[in-house]
Amino acid sequence: MVSSVVEKFQALFVHRYWPVFIALFCLLLTAPVLRGHLKTDDLFHRIVLQGSTTLYEKGYEAARPDKTFLESVNNLFSFVKKDQQNLSELQSIGVVNQWWADPDMQLAFWRPLSAATHWLDYQLWPDNPTMMLFQDMVWFSLLVFSVALFFRELKLSLAVAGLASLLYAIDFSFASPLSWIANRNGVIAAFFGVTAVLLHIRWRKDKSLLTGVLAQVMLFAALLSAEAGIASVAYIGAYAFCLEEGRWRQRITSLLPAFFVVVGWRVLYRYLDYGALNTGLYLDPIQDGIVFISAMLERLPFLLFSQYTGIDSVYNLLSPPAKSMVLGVTLVFLLIILAVFIPMLKINPVARFLMMGSVLAAVPSCAIALPSGRLLFFVSVGASGLVAMLLDKTYQESLRGYANAAQVKLSKVARWFFIAAHLVATPLVWLLLMISLGSGGVYNVPAGIDLDLVEDLDKKDVVIVNAPNPFLFLYILFHDDHDGAKSAKELNIIAPAYTDMTITRISDNTFELVAEEGLMLTAKSHLDASRGGATSTLYAIKIYNSVFRSARKPFVVGDTFAAPGMNILIKEVSSIGEPTRLLYEFDRAEDKVWLTWDNTKEAYFEIALPKLGEVLHFSSTIE
Repeated sequence: MVSSVVEKFQALFVHRYWPVFIALFCLLLTAPVLRGHLKTDDLFHRIVLQGSTTLYEKGYEAARPDKTFLESVNNLFSFVKKDQQNLSELQSIGVVNQWWADPDMQLAFWRPLSAATHWLDYQLWPDNPTMMLFQDMVWFSLLVFSVALFFRELKLSLAVAGLASLLYAIDFSFASPLSWIANRNGVIAAFFGVTAVLLHIRWRKDKSLLTGVLAQVMLFAALLSAEAGIASVAYIGAYAFCLEEGRWRQRITSLLPAFFVVVGWRVLYRYLDYGALNTGLYLDPIQDGIVFISAMLERLPFLLFSQYTGIDSVYNLLSPPAKSMVLGVTLVFLLIILAVFIPMLKINPVARFLMMGSVLAAVPSCAIALPSGRLLFFVSVGASGLVAMLLDKTYQESLRGYANAAQVKLSKVARWFFIAAHLVATPLVWLLLMISLGSGGVYNVPAGIDLDLVEDLDKKDVVIVNAPNPFLFLYILFHDDHDGAKSAKELNIIAPAYTDMTITRISDNTFELVAEEGLMLTAKSHLDASRGGATSTLYAIKIYNSVFRSARKPFVVGDTFAAPGMNILIKEVSSIGEPTRLLYEFDRAEDKVWLTWDNTKEAYFEIALPKLGEVLHFSSTIE
């Protein structure tokens, strides 16, 4: 018989100050990670908030040192925005080096509340990433405190509510995102969102106008922290359908305040021209409706699978054929989990509320092409509550009274699984991961953008023939500015290193590239799984690089692109619109430094230009 975990810790879970205890415990739990490093988006944030005279003199407006507070917080998550510097301007100054990027691409998110907390970092400790991470941990502790109060507000025993908040706090899917300063927005949105749901429930119980107003304020704060805040509406809607008392008209009416807050936010968001447009990495659930639904049908099961098993980010490492196979296994697993919870769902409206809320909360996360644990802050609330209810001894004993023998046996197996996965393995993995993250030493420039081999780099024009991860070049100038390093006078990327290709010199400054499989530049193309295997980090890298072009924008013969010192003409494309033959024309090709990627040594090396008519062969990094 599975012993009751709830019973063993009951005295602690029912303590009056348990929400405070668990919040403080989270600070202790996350202490090992407090060795902060700026990476990727953190480096962009530094440029926006501190400014950079060097980059501003190059023409990069986001690096202007004398920005106002409002300019900083409104633009901190605006990487490419059409009413600011457009893509061609960013390409001309070297911030964007990917010539194939869609000219209409936009990556601009409105998260002023989260941005304000980063602004505060740079007012108090601008050169101390560790203190910036500490602020992340404080927000996570506040989130767990709010989650603990939320579970106590439901019709659960204090012991079950305490266990549910513990399961949430030790969900190791949160460990990696908590080590990334720029991901703070997800934690803050979850804190305000859970608080909004908590206040909504209290408002529906005590009918206090003040509580109702505060609930809407918290909801708006969640939306101003991150788009993920919309997931709080999932629980507000689930409460109306599962726990709200009264007639259906009254229940639906209770949703109107939240509805108007969300609509008002969305209208304001679009009026200010924020959003992710014409990119393969993000979908807009409204503007990309059909595509979003299709993506949701694939990504939602993986998100829920990750939540209940603790297996994180595997989806992103799978080849397309492997994804199809694993999707089948995932659906079977989820059906088994549903069968486990069915007896509880039949008799307990709180369970129905948590189930409905957690599933609906996962839907907005399907807009991102890389499902992972950092998207589960809202989903985990309902899932943690359901698992805690399943582990409750009272439920275990009552189950024998109305469930058949098969359901009792299945429930017993599930309890063993959840205890092993979430109360034994998860804390151990969390601890190991946090220690690993905390002892990682100095954060180094990724090898894929390390150009230190080039002497007098600031005086040289550099051409990267085959970049292993072009996405990282979005941050190369920010890395150089942070490290006080020199940047290339001019930098061009010919192609990603995903596929075999040949380059032929047909004149002094003109080169022909042929890639029979296509250059894999759009979100629609897929790497060769027969060469890459079932799992590889390259599949995730390919997804990241779909940020530059959506599947809806295939290339066509005759397309031309211009980059500093380089012009490109598409001569042939594949059936899905991937370039297979291209012409590159350079100004003064002989004066440039040409680099190619060595996949074995994981470093660049310089090559000599081919003679006229000579063909150079480059192998895919998938090998």
